[in-house]
Amino acid sequence: MASAAAEAPLAPVGFSHDWDGTLQEAMWVDFYFIRGIHGGAQNITEAQAEFVAKNYAIVSLEKCLGEPANNTLAMFDDWAVRLKSIRPELKVLFYWSTPSMNEGCYGKQTEILEAHPEWLARADDGTVVRKASGPYLNDSIAEERDWWVSVPAARSAADGFFADTAAWPLWRGVSEARRQEAATAMMGKLDQLRRAVHPKPVIGNTLGAYPSQPDFNMEYLDHLDGACAEHMASFEQVVPGRMALIVNSTAGLLSRVWTTASVRNQTVLARTWPGPAVTPIDGLGPSWPVGTPTTPATRADAAAKWVDWAAGLYLTIATENVFWSYNWWYNVDAGVYPCPRGECEAPEAWYPVLARRPGPPLGPAERWSADGATMLAVLGSKEDAVVPGDAAPVYKRAFANVNVTLDLSRLTATLDWA
Repeated sequence: MASAAAEAPLAPVGFSHDWDGTLQEAMWVDFYFIRGIHGGAQNITEAQAEFVAKNYAIVSLEKCLGEPANNTLAMFDDWAVRLKSIRPELKVLFYWSTPSMNEGCYGKQTEILEAHPEWLARADDGTVVRKASGPYLNDSIAEERDWWVSVPAARSAADGFFADTAAWPLWRGVSEARRQEAATAMMGKLDQLRRAVHPKPVIGNTLGAYPSQPDFNMEYLDHLDGACAEHMASFEQVVPGRMALIVNSTAGLLSRVWTTASVRNQTVLARTWPGPAVTPIDGLGPSWPVGTPTTPATRADAAAKWVDWAAGLYLTIATENVFWSYNWWYNVDAGVYPCPRGECEAPEAWYPVLARRPGPPLGPAERWSADGATMLAVLGSKEDAVVPGDAAPVYKRAFANVNVTLDLSRLTATLDWA
């Protein structure tokens, strides 16, 4: 009986904000600081660290921190304390890849993995399943799971944990049956991590719209405290070669984000982008389907142009437990803080809209016909669960201080402030 009680499902824990704050106060950010891509310093400056600590509610410190890159764990332990010394209320998350190992970032941990080839996932032909940054892991082995859990569990300075790619495996050369086995084993590993670090939350990079991942990976939410939606209106939701969205794909993601936050009451970290971001990705970050800005200065201009669109996406799905981010990529000079023109990918004058206070919402978002005459569904309702390919994806939502209209077909957001 005691054993059964110990294995009982944990209730989700997480983070929240109130409606008195600004849009900036509901923001999170995920970044690393190494290999300054514009010839800058190898480390974040004190002024930049102060901006981050004072202007974001949640910070996820990425892999490959600092110099040398394989010293990530010590750098995290140091910088989590440093950032929180600037503002103790700041929440700092430890980034840790769920299905794979990022080689070259973790020093001794990479050596441990190299000593255990049986811990690596294998394709049907017996070869190691890999991605560019390292091998995938075999979560069916108890010793591998114990090792994987032990690394984040030792990060006492963390307020929570960002479990990257906690989602259905997109592995090549692996049968559907074995992918299901891998997914089940991964969920068990996430359960084990939650038990090890509770009451600190485990937030998975989970909600996505890849067609080969069933129902936006919603099945994983039973094994997490919250979820990240990393590709809001971007990547797999973009029509190839066009500045346009696969609208029912993005609409489906909006619905799942709303359900996760408002129905399941789990924290959501929504990642928005300056326009419809896609691959290829270079040192400046992702591209656009056409007309990609190619310098830090022009990317800063683009970020200033698209910030209302990003804010409109956030406000459409916003609850007290949804946070949003907005920048070009994960290196710290890709839009995390303001800077002189040409030195990073953000404008010198920080986005004025982020100082606005939307106030509490007057209800959930509604999906309307393109002519504005017919209300089709409430976001997250049964009628909204599946959006037909020809549905008009226009969303309207009212807050105390702003009315929001989001048009997925036209890639526009109108914020009508009181």
